Amino acid sequence: MSQNASMISCWVSGFINCVSVIIISSLPLISQINYDYEELKIELNTLGDSERLHQRFLQKLFYRDQRFRGGDSQIVNDHENLVLASLYYNKYGYSQRDYQIRKDAIQPTLCLIWIHNWIGKNQSTSFPIILDAFSEEFISDHLFSKYYLLGLYIKFYDRKDYSDYSTQEIIRKLQPNVTDKIDITKLESDHNEYMLLLAQQKECIGLWATTEYTKDHVLPEGGIITETIESEYVEIVRFENTNYIKMYSKNWVEYSYKPVKLLSNKNREFRIFDNDTAFYEITSYNDLIYRSSNGSIIKQYSSLGCE
Repeated sequence: MSQNASMISCWVSGFINCVSVIIISSLPLISQINYDYEELKIELNTLGDSERLHQRFLQKLFYRDQRFRGGDSQIVNDHENLVLASLYYNKYGYSQRDYQIRKDAIQPTLCLIWIHNWIGKNQSTSFPIILDAFSEEFISDHLFSKYYLLGLYIKFYDRKDYSDYSTQEIIRKLQPNVTDKIDITKLESDHNEYMLLLAQQKECIGLWATTEYTKDHVLPEGGIITETIESEYVEIVRFENTNYIKMYSKNWVEYSYKPVKLLSNKNREFRIFDNDTAFYEITSYNDLIYRSSNGSIIKQYSSLGCE
């Protein structure tokens, strides 16, 4: 797939963690780099006022983030990157624009790491990274509200309600950290709490997927770009007495389980949010249907059994 097609697929797919980044050819291959977490924690305290050292440190963070993306994403690596980004923010903030934005970047390094974190509580705790990037004009109003803030919102609420609120109302509703410091201890404790959940015995209720297909886009200047709409996966599991749902794709994999409510044992219907009118239904053939409140089908998934 071409670079343009890849970027179109990234945004059309609707997955908030999908990011296309162009890497300039003079940089080392990301797959060949492995910067140690503990060493970087020490290094960030030695940067001083050197622009070169700051750029080098942020470049290392960028490499750590990009090395494990898509289907290779790792929750521990992304958490360590967020801790490093938060420690850097606490010490240096966004005082120097050149420290944060590479010429080839779509978004600042610290913001890139923030959006790739998997745990809503951690994103809420480290929200000053995004808030200050916006106030210092590192990111646009559109990127702030339609990407970062939306990314946090859908960790806790149904995205269909998002446009009903102003930015200020969304922030009041979410109540993220809006101070100038990030609580590293809270980042660690919330991460550990989530990892304990994942370590529990998991009962699989089902795994389903949509069918992959292609779609052509006609360019204004002529020509056609073919976009691959990859399969979307839904997994429903039970940890102890609580049901959880996870949604992902082949190139966007994470372990962000959200609690899901069982509405009817007889019909095996599930709803993610209290105010969500749509719901998931497991059919008698064990396929999964996502239905609107009037019963119409929004999306259908075929059963893959259990992992």
